[in-house]
Amino acid sequence: MSRKDSIYQRLIENKIGDITEYRAKEDRTGTEELLKAVMDYYERDKESIAEFTEYFRYHIAENIWDEFSARLFSLEEFKEDRLVGLSILLMRDTNSIECIKFGMLLTQLYILDNVPAAFKIVADLAVLDEFYDLGIKILKNVRIFPVIRDSIDRKRDYEIR
Repeated sequence: MSRKDSIYQRLIENKIGDITEYRAKEDRTGTEELLKAVMDYYERDKESIAEFTEYFRYHIAENIWDEFSARLFSLEEFKEDRLVGLSILLMRDTNSIECIKFGMLLTQLYILDNVPAAFKIVADLAVLDEFYDLGIKILKNVRIFPVIRDSIDRKRDYEIR
């Protein structure tokens, strides 16, 4: 899949339309495949993004987050600096709502203020109903949260009209 097919790219180009077809089909549990996808990403496996997309066809990101983060922190070779790139990649370049939400959740593992690209993507995504609640929750830790929240709300109001 190319970046031009991603939900984020369509949002930026104002061609968003209906994204409900990109929701997870069911809500399974278990994070073994997800952890494998993260490890594959760490090893620069090009198929890792396809693994994330396939995993999130059947899993809800927010429902597996606690189990996943506990398992991630228990790893001996956990490289949190690599999560920045992974979160941006998942938010920006996928066409799966749950992949995007997982990328947004990953931003909680680093200081979002220090990563302007991730900060901008989260703020842009928060304009959409599908990502608003999670986006606001994540952005609450940012220094200029009141300004960002106001900007998001104004964009949402503009989109409704």
